[in-house]
Amino acid sequence: MLRSVVLFLIALAAVPGARAQEIAFERATRVEAALPQSSVYEILEDQRGFLWFATREGLGRWDGTTMRTWRRDPFDAASLPGNIVRRLVEDDRGDIWARAEATDWTPKGIARLIGPGHDEVRRYEHPAATQVFVGPDGEAWLADSTHLWRFDRSRDAFVRARERLGSAPASASLTTRDGTVWIATDLGLEAGLEAYLSRGPARSVPFDSPWTGDIGNGTHVSTLTEAPDGTLWIAGSRLGRVVGTRVETLALPLPEIAGYGTGFGANRLLADDDGLWMPGLNGVYRYTFSTEALSRYALSLPGDIETQNWITGFHRDRSGTLWAGTVWGLHHATPGGSPFRLLAHDPNDANTIGSGIVLSIHRDRLGALWIGTLGGGLNRIAPDGTVTRYRHDPEDPATLAHDWVWSLASDDETLWIGTGDGLHSIALEAPGAVRRYVFPERPRDGYGPSAYGLHMDPTGTLWFGHLGGLYRRSPSGEF
Repeated sequence: MLRSVVLFLIALAAVPGARAQEIAFERATRVEAALPQSSVYEILEDQRGFLWFATREGLGRWDGTTMRTWRRDPFDAASLPGNIVRRLVEDDRGDIWARAEATDWTPKGIARLIGPGHDEVRRYEHPAATQVFVGPDGEAWLADSTHLWRFDRSRDAFVRARERLGSAPASASLTTRDGTVWIATDLGLEAGLEAYLSRGPARSVPFDSPWTGDIGNGTHVSTLTEAPDGTLWIAGSRLGRVVGTRVETLALPLPEIAGYGTGFGANRLLADDDGLWMPGLNGVYRYTFSTEALSRYALSLPGDIETQNWITGFHRDRSGTLWAGTVWGLHHATPGGSPFRLLAHDPNDANTIGSGIVLSIHRDRLGALWIGTLGGGLNRIAPDGTVTRYRHDPEDPATLAHDWVWSLASDDETLWIGTGDGLHSIALEAPGAVRRYVFPERPRDGYGPSAYGLHMDPTGTLWFGHLGGLYRRSPSGEF
């Protein structure tokens, strides 16, 4: 007899014990469809967890459900100074700062979206500024060819903080944890770093060898980041790090990118304990500290077309998801494996879920994942990946009364289960016996005994639909 296998897909991040695999970028179609425009130049996660996207047609803020947008209105001074937004930062007060590029009809400008609601937008004219960043005082700072500027809230204006060491345009900026302001300059063979200490004189940090090559728009140094161990990393056409008083260039093979030249063309660096993420003109590179190995990840596009792997914005959110913005659209990936792991029902394997037709999914406070199915009962996936099945047994009242599990919810002590034959519960600390609840009311006409739509509100009250009506259980245990 042909064995039927119904497949169940679940996010890898939610599956304990999932096997690590190579990351795979996928098109973030739901978020992309809500963007002001699909070319994404910068991605920022604010203090409240909202994701901000800088595009060619303004700003978008994604709250997980809806996208709010900000654009330039030529008749409203309280709007963005321009729609082509290239840079986003958030200061310690929760204000969002955006740098808009100049166009034929709008000058370059700086906008401040005042938190926490960001309903008020203020403009600041500083056309010479090429960098906006958060300084050692937690306020927004600007860098132009001659000076560093600090935002003064009492004046609602930028004031000069100190003179620059040189006169080259700033191509990257960063404040490290010790309060040092770093400015990268791009003078071709004379590219270098400038360090402005919170106290004391500024100093230059030369490169050990020239960063040559013809890559992209010619910018050889375009991004800085500080690793958890305090090392300052620099990237652009190449990858390097500050060692003592100089920049050490890593001896890595440089890619040849058709139409662009030789080099990485990196525009972002993200550091973690294990290595660096480095997006550029030809996909996303991963440099691993322990092995000094370099790997490349392409976006999921037909034919791995180089020009479609030009990444213009990159971010890792607090859940670990990587977001990659391109001139072609928005992508995302979950590191440590492919975005989804496939779990298949196998009647001959007790360590699989009882049915592939999944009706409900819930994670409890202990980290166990509960899966309610149609006909396969309830399944518990423990943090170590072990699967336990809970099925109806007509001879045992401490089992499910019905193998259709419509809805799940939990509090600190109990998993609540809405089945095809009423409300049940299981103790989280001792997930064995099932307790059934019977109510004296008769079902209304047209309604059966199922319990649906379980919801645990912030007060600890359980709400659910049953017998054609709405029921609740108070935190004290009364129905």
